[in-house]
Amino acid sequence: MKSFEYYGFLWRINVRDDVLVALAPDTGEEVLALLVTSKKVGVRVALAARPYEPALPVLAQDKVLAVRVAVAKQPRTPLDVLKVLAADADVKVRKAVHKNRSATDEIKAVAALIGVK
Repeated sequence: MKSFEYYGFLWRINVRDDVLVALAPDTGEEVLALLVTSKKVGVRVALAARPYEPALPVLAQDKVLAVRVAVAKQPRTPLDVLKVLAADADVKVRKAVHKNRSATDEIKAVAALIGVK
């Protein structure tokens, strides 16, 4: 169980509930910041899929492919992060960057040059 204070109350999160908390639109930034370091891959993927920008640079460095792909797909991922992901060792990450509507032509070109097939 993880504990945190939210709206003046002490809450305990069961690990199974972490994904739901990560996806909930009213989850506070303090809680989201705790979840970025979750050992659960599903929680980190859920965080990457939501518009919580402070988590994205951290999640972009994740060792787990699914997390990096989720960050690469996120339209709110900062351009400097997308630029790094465009050169990722895994083609799935580069392909996700190439398809990201927020990626600049330059960033897409980097991903394409390294390979997106």
